[in-house]
Amino acid sequence: MYSKAFRMRNGQLPQAFAPGGRPSSNDPENEVLYRRNPAIPHASLSSDEMALLDAAQGMYYGLNGPATRIWELLEKPRSLGDICQVLLAEFDVDPAACERDTRDLIARLQAVALVVGTGKGD
Repeated sequence: MYSKAFRMRNGQLPQAFAPGGRPSSNDPENEVLYRRNPAIPHASLSSDEMALLDAAQGMYYGLNGPATRIWELLEKPRSLGDICQVLLAEFDVDPAACERDTRDLIARLQAVALVVGTGKGD
């Protein structure tokens, strides 16, 4: 679903991204709330494309399609289940694929500190 939705400026995925990556928290995913890193500026390039800038690392990232929608949803803290519930209502996607691909994208975004996760009680 998102295989081409997240790319670095050179069009490649960071080496740290292993297929099937998982969010770094040991908490059950639905107990973790994910949100955008507020230090990362972003700009909409079109209705389904977003550019993110990590000035501290000198990197920019591009999101498209469902990855852009996930970024929009992460404006406020949300669990993996909450994100998937919205995506399933908006996209024609198998629930298992949606969960797997959303988990993978969040892990990729966390790996480069674009998204942070916290417990529901934090």
